[in-house]
Amino acid sequence: MCIPAAALNATFTVAADGTAYNASIEVENADRYTFIERGLLGERIPKEVDSIRVSGPAGAVAFEDRGRGSITFPEGNYTITYRGFISDSSLQADFDQPYMVTVVLPAGLDVRNPFLGVISPGGEVTEEEDGAVIIAWETARFVEVRFYDDLRERALLIFGSFWIILCAIFILPYLIFRQKRQ
Repeated sequence: MCIPAAALNATFTVAADGTAYNASIEVENADRYTFIERGLLGERIPKEVDSIRVSGPAGAVAFEDRGRGSITFPEGNYTITYRGFISDSSLQADFDQPYMVTVVLPAGLDVRNPFLGVISPGGEVTEEEDGAVIIAWETARFVEVRFYDDLRERALLIFGSFWIILCAIFILPYLIFRQKRQ
């Protein structure tokens, strides 16, 4: 009988202005970690991060920055925390094994409108009492979240209303004229 191993945890907390996030990633039996994201063609490219910290059971662990988004440290089980940057309201995370991933969006940011937001498959969305939106995946190797603010949602509503009114202005005279011809 095979007992499945528990997935490691990864948590991303997006800043209130939506331009950065704080991440906490667990690693097991690791001696290196690479900060990567997917490019336009799916290629793995180094991610720009700062405020990197590697912590073990005894506290902070020294690490060496190898460049191109890679750090090394003594082999072991650690939690890596860092700050990453968000462009175009899109957060991506790519892992080499399945992770339990949680993305926390503060009040004022959302993903639930399918015309504006994107959640990679498997993500479950819940809303907290304080207005924060939590997206969670049980096991994921890649997650993507594209979020929006209240202003974008209002702009979509205004734009959609404008097109509906415009269609009504052009279609109603046509239907009335067509009815009179019959």
